[in-house]
Order: sequence, then structure tokens, then C-alpha cells
Amino acid sequence: MKKSDTSRLLSNPVIRVILFWILFLLLWMAPLYSGLLPQAPAFRMWNNGLCGCLAAFVTTAVVLRAEKRSFADLGLVWQKGTLGRFFLGIGLGIALFGAILGVTTVCLGSRPVSHPIDREWIEGGFILLLLSVAEEVGFRAYPLIRLEHAVGLRIAQWVVALAFALFHLAYGWNIWIVITGPFIWSFVFSLAANRWRGIAVPVGLHFAINVLQRSFSAGAGAGNRGTPPTWPSLLVEAALFAGALLLTETMLRRRRKSFPG
Repeated sequence: MKKSDTSRLLSNPVIRVILFWILFLLLWMAPLYSGLLPQAPAFRMWNNGLCGCLAAFVTTAVVLRAEKRSFADLGLVWQKGTLGRFFLGIGLGIALFGAILGVTTVCLGSRPVSHPIDREWIEGGFILLLLSVAEEVGFRAYPLIRLEHAVGLRIAQWVVALAFALFHLAYGWNIWIVITGPFIWSFVFSLAANRWRGIAVPVGLHFAINVLQRSFSAGAGAGNRGTPPTWPSLLVEAALFAGALLLTETMLRRRRKSFPG
């Protein structure tokens, strides 16, 4: 392949996003399997969260430097309203999870079992926050924005959702849990990232959903890795998926009316 062909290939936005994901996962997983980090059970999840965050920001920095852009171009800078948007995301997550929990509880005729808030629960919450940041930066920051500019939001959402699902499959999740969980929720997170032009809202939303799924062992829906999806949760997740697609179309239609042509 000629140098000009290679340059043209590397300038393709889709190829750049794929290379971003490859580097992101390599930087995330390499330290975890290097044997250099503490392997005691108490450290493993912390290692995972911290390595994920570091990999996400380092990969983004590398790509932005190559494109002569900055973190501000992606909205990855702390602003006055960042904390408020994060808590807005948490509120949206609580509302969505509450609806799922309510429907599945009524349909199943059973009460959800909640886990006590103890030291382990609090520590797990901090780790889930790190993982939420890592995954949102790694999937809904540069990749989503780059793909949206190249192929439009609709296709960008599907590509990111597929990559997000494959990531969880590689992590050892059951395929049905992945399809009805991370794949569908990716559309919700992508919609939030696009609507509020940054990752503060999707991080809060993602974090809230993860914490609540971990806190309730019944009725949590298909997004819970350890809970097989039930028919009520499948129906709710299908409604969530349809709702995310409908809201995307509504948002795009409004933007076309605001900026015709």
C-alpha cells in the first residue's frame, strides 16, 4: 500500500474511531494482565476502574493531539454547569430505573430485595463511578462525536452500541444480557451525550443505573449482569429502546426545523 493510500485510510473517521477503540482497550487491559498491579481481591476492581479511566483519557489525548484538537472541542472540560448536569443524569437514571423496577415488580408480583448500604456498597459505588466515566469517555465522547460528523447521529448510535455490546461480550457477559442491557442502554447514553453536548449527563445516568442495579437483586431488568432477563423486563427494555430511537428522531427533526438546509 502506498503512503498516500495509508494516509487516506487513516484519515477516514470510521477507521480512526476503530483505532481509538483498539488503543483504548489495549491501554485498559494491558496493565490488568501485566502482573505489575496488586492482584488481591480488594484491589482488582479498583485496578479495573482506575486503569479504565486512565486509558480513556490517554487515548483521547493521543487522538486529539494527532488531530490538533483539544479536550474542550469534545466538551471534556470542567465547566460551571458540569456538576449540575451530572446530578441531572443521576435523577434521570433514578427515574428510569424506578419505572423499570415498578413495572417488573407489579408484573412479577414480588418485592425487590435491596442490599444494605455498608462499606462494601460504598466502595463499590466509587468503583462504578470510575467505570462509568471510563466507558462514557471511551464510547460516547470522541467516538460518538467523530462518527456523528461522518455518518450522522442515527448510524453513529448503532455503531457505538454495537461496539459497546461487543466490549461487554469480551468481558464475559451473557449475550442476551448484553443485547437487552448494554446494547439498548447505549442508545440512551448516546442520546443524553448528544442532547447535552458532553458526558456529564450520561456519566450520571450510567452511574445511577449501575448503582441501582447492584442495589436491587430482583426486578432490576436486563441490564443487571447477574440477573437473567424476565419477560416484564424484556418488554420494558424494548419500550426503552423504542423510546430512545423515537426521541432521537424527534430531536433531529427539531434541529432540521431550527437549521433548515
